[in-house]
Amino acid sequence: MNTLFLYLVEISRRDRAMKLFCVCLSLSFVVSCIHRLPSPFLEESQSVINKQIRDITFWPLNGLSFRLSELKERKAFVIVMREKDCPISEKYGGRLKAMEEEYSKKGIQFIYVYVGQVRVHEMARADLKSFGFKSFYVVDLKQRIINILSAQTTGDVFVLNSDRRVIYKGPLDDQYHVLKKALKAKNHYVREVLDNLLSGEEIKPRELPAPGCIISRPVLPSAVYWKDVAPIVRNKCTSCHNPKGIGPMNFVRYEDVAGRGRMFEHVIRNDLMPPWYLADNLEVEYDNDLSLGVKEKALLLKWAKTGFKKGKAFQNRILWKERKRNWKADYVISLPEKVVIPEEGFLYHYFVIDPKFKEDKWIKFIDFDMKPKIIHHARVLVLKPGFQFKQKFSFFEVKGNAQAVITQNNSLLSNAGFDSERRVDVKIPFQSKLLVEIHYEAQGKKIIDDSTHINMKFYKKSPESQYVELVHFKNPEQICILPQESHFYIKKTVKLKNKMDFLQYLSPHMHFRGKRTSAFIVDTKGNRRRIFGLDPWLASFETSYRLKEAISIPKGSVLEYNWWFDNSEDNIFNPDPNQRVLGGLSRTENEMAEYYLFVRIPSSLNFESYSDSFSSQTETRKIKDIERAVQNCVR
Repeated sequence: MNTLFLYLVEISRRDRAMKLFCVCLSLSFVVSCIHRLPSPFLEESQSVINKQIRDITFWPLNGLSFRLSELKERKAFVIVMREKDCPISEKYGGRLKAMEEEYSKKGIQFIYVYVGQVRVHEMARADLKSFGFKSFYVVDLKQRIINILSAQTTGDVFVLNSDRRVIYKGPLDDQYHVLKKALKAKNHYVREVLDNLLSGEEIKPRELPAPGCIISRPVLPSAVYWKDVAPIVRNKCTSCHNPKGIGPMNFVRYEDVAGRGRMFEHVIRNDLMPPWYLADNLEVEYDNDLSLGVKEKALLLKWAKTGFKKGKAFQNRILWKERKRNWKADYVISLPEKVVIPEEGFLYHYFVIDPKFKEDKWIKFIDFDMKPKIIHHARVLVLKPGFQFKQKFSFFEVKGNAQAVITQNNSLLSNAGFDSERRVDVKIPFQSKLLVEIHYEAQGKKIIDDSTHINMKFYKKSPESQYVELVHFKNPEQICILPQESHFYIKKTVKLKNKMDFLQYLSPHMHFRGKRTSAFIVDTKGNRRRIFGLDPWLASFETSYRLKEAISIPKGSVLEYNWWFDNSEDNIFNPDPNQRVLGGLSRTENEMAEYYLFVRIPSSLNFESYSDSFSSQTETRKIKDIERAVQNCVR
């Protein structure tokens, strides 16, 4: 923008006929940073007055996640757009802090939304620290909040009633105008709305232009399928929506997508697809991220709005190619017998394999060759040498005797934690047995699985490092959700006795009452860093989340896990909202609260000693004690 401004000045010096035009256009740049005016750089605004906004999840920098519907004791919500170094944000910062302190005591919830796109977390934390806001402060990296509210400037303030209906949109007051500043405000708009609401007076919803810096959005003159849309579909859709994928329809041709254009537009606009429900403002990045970027989402919606234009096909029209291994298996695990999947419900199938290896084996690659539509996940547990199976065994007991777990989360097949082209680096010790678990999902008709195979490729020599899986969970006796309870919350903290090197994967786990979950790293100074946040929790899309860059966590840090559960009738996945839900064991009708962490360590280290350095002593309990505690669960 500065470069363009200098260019216009230079033109005006050379050509007097351009002088007036340049002055006017230069002035429009200045005005657009101060007040919302019609401008070629401004997205078309839609009124949200009197509309009930979608009940999205907010992920604040200074607190736990929440939805507005969960803050039932609040009488109203004030949502404020913020951007560090924007003049309006700076001028109104102290005034907002004073209003927050005054009205928070009266049941009004303030929420600050950082809308900048440059050095976002750094600038947002600086703004939060500068004014000392105590209320929730949220970063809106993917512009979900500003799009739902149709926010246009950093001066926009929204007042919502307790039903999430917008009753005011506009400036805080009328002190600042286009290139002008009054000595003091004559109309305190937000105060007037809040005072009328608290006193029970009738409120006439209104919308006013708000001074401030323009919120940047992608400028898209047009969008056509082959040039703009097809690359996004190939990268974000066809991994599931292909002839052999888990998706219910194929998106490998133009006709496949355009023919379902309105449905396509609906799921994109409402953030239902792609099924990547991680928080926007995490302070780490994930390599298997399926989410749409701001420009990608804008392109898809522009394409829908302009009539699903096809355009000219580019040279490479292949949007999906069948996944094939490029290596030959050294060892293959096959089903010992056919498995019959019932018409309804689900089925867990277990079988034990004795590979009878005569020496230690190191797995380099593993490929779960499965029918994706019928299998939720499969896993291989490498058991400690000498462990003896009983005819009836507890999965928790077996899991406690496993020194490695390899999981294929088939619900997001090509984006799972381990796939056929990624190194696994897991050791199978001499005389170890393998337990295979397969979780089948019914498809409305009886199906027979006789084709599942698990293919392994071994190292010729032991690798320098290995993966180990650390499991942190809430004790089952601490989970007892009452009937119709919609917001059951539990927390788990684990203090690291040693440094955790190279954390590369995270995988949370809950069942049908699971609502959302998050994870933080809290350093020795008490600073919190959100590394995971997922809402909604959907068992059908359970997967492993692979960090783009492995992170190390210093000794003395605390891992904090949070889980929320919904046992009410509003949870459409709830088997029975009138049932008391207990925690533990492997029955899906109960609940679990777990986090699996995959850490890379030197292959020479002993797995058990390394794992114990992270495990809380309260987690090591006998299975019979857990069963007894669950049976006597009372809140």
